[in-house]
Amino acid sequence: MKRVIVTGANGFVGSNIVSVLLEQGWFVYAVDLYWDNPYVKTWDESQVTLITASCEDLPDLEADALIHGAFITASPEARNESPEANIKANLNPMLAMMEYAHEKQISRSIYLSSSGVFRSTPETVITEDRPQTPLGVYAVAKTMMEPWC
Repeated sequence: MKRVIVTGANGFVGSNIVSVLLEQGWFVYAVDLYWDNPYVKTWDESQVTLITASCEDLPDLEADALIHGAFITASPEARNESPEANIKANLNPMLAMMEYAHEKQISRSIYLSSSGVFRSTPETVITEDRPQTPLGVYAVAKTMMEPWC
């Protein structure tokens, strides 16, 4: 059975990714800082291990793939922090996951982004060739990560 690490698994996008992976027969290490999503209770416990941890403090796991979807979407004001600290709250975990994948020789990694790097648009489909125009600290952090992924 193939094994995958999914960070941000408690969130909307992450939990849906986990569900699809489970349907496809993957064993999932689901990682998040806390678990309050009721959807998690529907997962087959024989196919998933819930890990309460930050991306910067993962246990030693053996995996075939990694999907990094853990991000801070709240504004610096909402988190009572500086814009710099808010950007670091997204960059540091992503860098930690890149290092983790390298150290554990996980050759298949996906680092999720969002349409936030394109500001608001009435379009429902946005292609990669659209110029990035981030608005807000979260979108700036996502834009900074794009070239590395």
